[in-house]
Amino acid sequence: LKDSTFYLISNGDLQFTESTADVPDSLFYLSQGNIFRSHLMMDSLRNDSLLGPTHIFNRARQTFIIDKSRSYIAPGDTLYLTARLFKTDHWETDSITYMYTAQSNLFSEDDDSIRIDISQLLQYLVSNPKSMEYEGVFYYLNNEYYGFNHITIDPVLSELDIIYTKVRDE
Repeated sequence: LKDSTFYLISNGDLQFTESTADVPDSLFYLSQGNIFRSHLMMDSLRNDSLLGPTHIFNRARQTFIIDKSRSYIAPGDTLYLTARLFKTDHWETDSITYMYTAQSNLFSEDDDSIRIDISQLLQYLVSNPKSMEYEGVFYYLNNEYYGFNHITIDPVLSELDIIYTKVRDE
């Protein structure tokens, strides 16, 4: 899987996105706002010839590296990132089905990275045929206490580390 491509797709809180339009499109935003849906589409993982529907994930750990120059976490806030498996045929509406939830380590303004174990989410995604137009992992920040927190992820330094067991085909 080292050479596989995983696409980062996101849109953001409209006011925040418009006010920071100079940020390259390739960056992955996570923010606390009303109009925001950050997600990873994992079609390339599902279609990867190395993984089959019967293979077992021992670990799928995602490490996001925070671009601190383009992020803001209010002093005193302790945050965590939540990842949920989602399915929908209509991304622009609220008809989204969520299954399985994973949470990251706690992090604050002093931290450089976020780690989250998404093994269960990816096992379900790979083991089941695609049934809706949009399927993937949805992310959002929790625990906003003092300020409007937003983080920008450096996609070059971030990684998805997968260890799996290949089950013999029957």
